[in-house]
Amino acid sequence: MKLVCFFFIFLLKIVIRFTDSLIFHINIADICGLCVFCVSAPPTLDLDFRDKLIVRVGEAFSLTGRYSGKPAPKVTWLKDDIVVKDDDRIKIKTTPTTLCLGIVKSDELIRQCAFRVPGLIEGNEYKFRIKAVNIVGEGEPRELPETVLAKDILSPPEISLDVTCRDLITVRVGQTIRITGKVKGRPDPEITWSKDGKVLVQEKHVEILHDLPNVELQVKEAKRSDHGKYIIAAKNSCGQAQAFEDLQKPVLDLKLSGVLTVKAGDTIRIEAGVRGKPQPEIVWAKDKDATDLTRSPRVSIENTSDMSKFVLTKSRRTDGGKYVITATNAAGSFVAYATVIVLDKPGPVRNLKVTDISSDRCTVTWDPPEDDGGCEIQNYILEKCESKRMVWSTFSSSVLTNYAKVTRLIEGNEYIFRVRAENKMGTGPPTETHPIIAKTKYDRPGRPDPPDVTRVSKEEMTVVWNPPEYDGGKSITGYILEKKEKRSLRWVPVTKTPIPERRKKVTNLFPGHEYQFRVSAENEVGLGEPSKIPLCVLTCNFFCLAEPPGPPTNLRVVDSTKTSLTLGWGKPVYDGGAPIIGYVVEMRPKVEGADPEAGWKRCNVAAQVIHTEFTATSLDEKQLYEFRVSAQNQVGLGRPAELKEAVSPKEILGGFSHLLLGCLHTTLFFSLCLFYLMCETLPKHDGGSKLIGYFVEACKLPGDKWVRCNTTPYQIPQEEYTVTGLEENAQYQFRAIAKTAVNISRPSEPSDPVTIHPENGKEYKSI
Repeated sequence: MKLVCFFFIFLLKIVIRFTDSLIFHINIADICGLCVFCVSAPPTLDLDFRDKLIVRVGEAFSLTGRYSGKPAPKVTWLKDDIVVKDDDRIKIKTTPTTLCLGIVKSDELIRQCAFRVPGLIEGNEYKFRIKAVNIVGEGEPRELPETVLAKDILSPPEISLDVTCRDLITVRVGQTIRITGKVKGRPDPEITWSKDGKVLVQEKHVEILHDLPNVELQVKEAKRSDHGKYIIAAKNSCGQAQAFEDLQKPVLDLKLSGVLTVKAGDTIRIEAGVRGKPQPEIVWAKDKDATDLTRSPRVSIENTSDMSKFVLTKSRRTDGGKYVITATNAAGSFVAYATVIVLDKPGPVRNLKVTDISSDRCTVTWDPPEDDGGCEIQNYILEKCESKRMVWSTFSSSVLTNYAKVTRLIEGNEYIFRVRAENKMGTGPPTETHPIIAKTKYDRPGRPDPPDVTRVSKEEMTVVWNPPEYDGGKSITGYILEKKEKRSLRWVPVTKTPIPERRKKVTNLFPGHEYQFRVSAENEVGLGEPSKIPLCVLTCNFFCLAEPPGPPTNLRVVDSTKTSLTLGWGKPVYDGGAPIIGYVVEMRPKVEGADPEAGWKRCNVAAQVIHTEFTATSLDEKQLYEFRVSAQNQVGLGRPAELKEAVSPKEILGGFSHLLLGCLHTTLFFSLCLFYLMCETLPKHDGGSKLIGYFVEACKLPGDKWVRCNTTPYQIPQEEYTVTGLEENAQYQFRAIAKTAVNISRPSEPSDPVTIHPENGKEYKSI
């Protein structure tokens, strides 16, 4: 196959003869370069006219035709071998298949869409029509529908001074005063300038320029005497006008009807029309917000002579509110208000709580969001999450109330809940609860104190116990008592069902064996923790007629500090037929009207008290306490001896060494016995305050009740006192208490028991 190349130039010469012998040429060139397997065609030209085209001078004409060729030919217009270019008179238009050259007479064409027709005769009526012209030629004319009467249109003068000249002009001495403006009117008005009633004329330092509609007055090298009121007046056959006008109070025309509502993120646009003379000053502000709005990069304010525009981009919920527009000038002020609501998602719900918790359900409550986003809350979305999994699941996405009951919880699992409010704009941020555990709101009872054994026999024991301090919120329904031998590892319930009382006789025991007991409290929720293990109790190998001992004697406070109380007592008068093995000390805060058996707490939990003295520590000096002490033998715990009155810990004075008993005698008239006491020694120290007297107390035996013999501190001369009202042949013990202005001492040690026998004479007995 051959490689084909074409190179061809086709030249067509067109002659156009005018009266001035102008000739145009058209060159159409097609250059075919080197190609491989290329299909090409030489240029062809088909004109819409033949040979010559003759036109008249002043007429427009156009040359048109069609051409073709491959590759596309290049079209060039020539006139007398000079390339013709497009200008005001010659218009050339070429398409891929057509060509056109047009010549128009530009002197007669109107370039603008307006024309002033001269040479009309006043009073005549005229018709007008208009034609458009392009390079091809003239188009169809359009005629005005009605005739026009030729006459002058008259208008009265109008004066408009520049904005800078409408109010007050201030210049320095030596500068030029310039007052500029525009004057309109038909016919052209006559212009007059005046100052303080005196007409100004053109002179050396006053120049008046009138180039209607522009006017200007210049006062050069101004002096102090040039200040004053300048007036420009214009007058023609239709009327007259002056440059100064009355002040006009500002008026704002807010381009807003009702409330402007936008979505968060949208742009807030507020416009207000402005009128007033002189030009009012416009200030935009937000009600109850002292922040300057112009400082925000999101705010733009545009003020013109008749309009003020406020634009705030990327609106937020907080941008809602009342906007205040104030226009002010020398005549007064005008205030307009625009209320804007920005719709957004609601805020977080408040006071989210979980209540009524049980083993498989709970109730979640909350308060509506403080900010509803500007539109009504449609519903709430409640979600839950197990703490160990930390995967959120939707419990309900259409909660219409501010509470919801959550069910199908797993007992013992820990849950977290969160709630979100939803309106038509979307869903607000979530609010989470603290973790809660799915369980009943009540709990198992607490651990009771170790039980006591009150009676021991060959094959049985009586066990008693106190209720736990914490009942779990539900009443105790019963107790589980368990036993085991000392060397055994297994605890065995004493009964198959809970024991409703706090006492149980345990039978079928082996003689001579040691047993331990523990007790657990039970309520509706379940069984609580068992009590701590007490000492072992030995059963009797013989038939035992013993019983619990009696109460200890002479329970009293023997010492006191700000945080402790020391109690002392004597052995019980009756030991129950078995040796005393120890004592139990109990206390409770004093509560008016309390159950006599409620609230007692064992002080010596770890072990029994062997001695007849015990110190209770960690006490509050502002609290009153009640104490009681019980003795215990192998049979069990005896009746307690209670302190006479509630006491509080405090520093007290020292005690007495001992007392002397004086002579005693009987007063027959009153049938009363008199007893004479003498104190051998004073208290070891007075506590820093002077002694003011003593109290004397007596106790009739058998018994532990001390009775104060004198109700007011007695000034005992030489520390002696006569006790009256004693019974003959009765047995008594005595003790004394010192009193200062600040405090009282602890009691002295009691005297030995004394039997009252009437005697004569005076006899002293050391106590």
